[in-house]
Amino acid sequence: MALISDWTLLGDDVFYRKHEVYSMDWGGGINLGDFMVAAAPYGGPLALTRDETKFTKTHQTGKPLIFIFSSSGKKISSFKWTSGFLVTLGWSRGEDLVCVQEDGAVLLHDMFGNYQHTFNMGQEAKDTHILSAQVFTSYRETGVAVLTKSNRIFMVNNIHEPKTRKYPDLPGGSVTCWCVVREERHSNVLVSQGRDLLLLNHIDERPQALYPEWNEPGGFVVEMSVSTNSRHIALLSDSGKLWIGSSDIRIKYCEYDAKSQVKPKQMAWCGTGSVVLVWEVTLEVVSVNGEATSYYLDSSSHLAQEADGVRVIGSTCHDLLQKSLVIVMQIDCSVLYLWPFGSIGHGRGLTLNTFGYRTRRANSAPLDSQTGAPTCSPSSGLAWVVSFSSSAALGELFETKTFIYHIRNFLCRDLSVSLMARPRGVHSTGHLTHRKKFRLLSLKLTHEHLTGCDHAGISRQGRRAHLPAGQIVPQHEIHTSHRKLINQPY
Repeated sequence: MALISDWTLLGDDVFYRKHEVYSMDWGGGINLGDFMVAAAPYGGPLALTRDETKFTKTHQTGKPLIFIFSSSGKKISSFKWTSGFLVTLGWSRGEDLVCVQEDGAVLLHDMFGNYQHTFNMGQEAKDTHILSAQVFTSYRETGVAVLTKSNRIFMVNNIHEPKTRKYPDLPGGSVTCWCVVREERHSNVLVSQGRDLLLLNHIDERPQALYPEWNEPGGFVVEMSVSTNSRHIALLSDSGKLWIGSSDIRIKYCEYDAKSQVKPKQMAWCGTGSVVLVWEVTLEVVSVNGEATSYYLDSSSHLAQEADGVRVIGSTCHDLLQKSLVIVMQIDCSVLYLWPFGSIGHGRGLTLNTFGYRTRRANSAPLDSQTGAPTCSPSSGLAWVVSFSSSAALGELFETKTFIYHIRNFLCRDLSVSLMARPRGVHSTGHLTHRKKFRLLSLKLTHEHLTGCDHAGISRQGRRAHLPAGQIVPQHEIHTSHRKLINQPY
């Protein structure tokens, strides 16, 4: 029952769950609406600094402080910002804090506030000053894109090998919003300027006009968001219409009326199946099919987009919103699910039998030839329930050799490592790790992200699973900052 108590039906057969991952250790005195917030991907640390644009400047205003917390709200470090005016904050894949200044300088610090290095976005960006900036990550590197006050866009695709690229000049008029759309070998920029939607790349000399198909044309885009895999995009108009489609604007999935002309504080993708909009205390989830549901929040919150969902970081708690794993099975021509009420699916039966076996109950239902191991196995890789892994292991005894080979050589190998990488307690630094994120990060980067986890256990499980030796990082090669964090008392 507890597994589905927080599920919300979105449409006919799609469930979403929003569950609390951590209670924030920083207490309830922080109003995130007054701060510039940056959340590292894959459940990494949080960086906060006061948003100077929301306060009246005075002559007595001192240098701002940048605070770095774990995803559970435990303070890691803080340092005084002594450089120029800060435009935006972001995180690299290696969990270095990326700070973009108004003069085009980009400074990197580790999670303890130690300075790493600096590069700049070019002389022209320095002369004309930065209006806004975005820090974006791909599966291989981290990049920075800036929009100057003269409506010119410059981009660095790799912060560790900075090569500034200038994009085509924009026509006159202010930019309403813009975003970076990554492709395999290059990155494009999508810009909303008045009623025009323009696509820029560093090869063409002029911007390319795009024309999304609206039910009621005539508005202009005030907010946009790209999915983590850069294949899907969401556009929000000034009239509250949400357009969802492919990132090249050629395919339209749906159009939804948010019934609010108030611009949301944030808009982000929840995996690839829905878009999340957040206002002060209201969070709305819109699927790619046009169905929607709402949640009410306790305080002003920040959205952190992930590959499999979205993190909702509030003043008192840290929630994870994601599409629930619902494995459809065909039994007697009727579609049944794994966990909804009244289900008689093999996966549910196998899980109940596993519980009965562990508690030595004599009335456990007998297993038939169609066991639930194919259901519980992928469930154990995505859900936060270790019992699915135990159920899958029990079901192996009744499965074919082909299925057992797949489980032992692929799924169990990944699960054994990712479970070791999970924090031992709720007050640890809090990396949200399961099989999907582990496959995206790779074992090597997982080692580099270790913060209080069992490195020896991960290495041992990796060797048992016959992982390539080059992917198992020796403990002495872990990044210095992460070793410091491992040795800190909690």
